[in-house]
Amino acid sequence: MTYYSRQYLSTQINTASGRRLIVYLFDGVEGHLTQALEELLAERFGPCGKHVSAAMDILIELAAALDFEASPALARRLLALYNYLIETLATTLTARDPKQLRACLGVLSTLADAWRHVSAAAAPPPASKAGAPAPARRDTAVAVAV
Repeated sequence: MTYYSRQYLSTQINTASGRRLIVYLFDGVEGHLTQALEELLAERFGPCGKHVSAAMDILIELAAALDFEASPALARRLLALYNYLIETLATTLTARDPKQLRACLGVLSTLADAWRHVSAAAAPPPASKAGAPAPARRDTAVAVAV
């Protein structure tokens, strides 16, 4: 990654909303698990383990960031899901089973898509051109406080 790419990424992260940061975290988990699957299929178990470990670290951070006061039921369900993923990933390392890794990727992709939708729905409307008023926007309720 070049210096300018790192600077751009740093700016994106430092100026992102809470919802957008969660999307970035899910992007990171998906990226690490995709790399882990490639390494596992190539029987490069050391690099695979590093990617799985990095994905597990991100999942632990996502679990720690849950707001049980804003939405206790949703937070409990997400915590159970994160714990399931972490446990499954841990067994994937010892079993070296690509099916388990693919299953985790499927669950994470679904969650990531949901967060992308929430983040996009909560984004401010684009600036209007030539001083014209921006179209009215219907706010949607979000069940998770970030």
